[in-house]
Amino acid sequence: MALPHFNVEGYSKLPISVPPLEEQKEIVRVLQDLLAVGQSAKNDAEVVLSQIATIRNFILASAFHGELGTNNP
Repeated sequence: MALPHFNVEGYSKLPISVPPLEEQKEIVRVLQDLLAVGQSAKNDAEVVLSQIATIRNFILASAFHGELGTNNP
């Protein structure tokens, strides 16, 4: 859907500010560092979720075998 009053020619003449190359490189470096931290956190979370699933399965298996110690009359 096109905008009824969008003047492409008028907008094409607007100046676009671009930071100097060194600042662009620093922005990229900071973003890469943040992405690495995020990826590390994601990996850690996946490990913990896997451990939780393993513990859950162990508890369920123990419960079905009457090994939780809650069956004492």
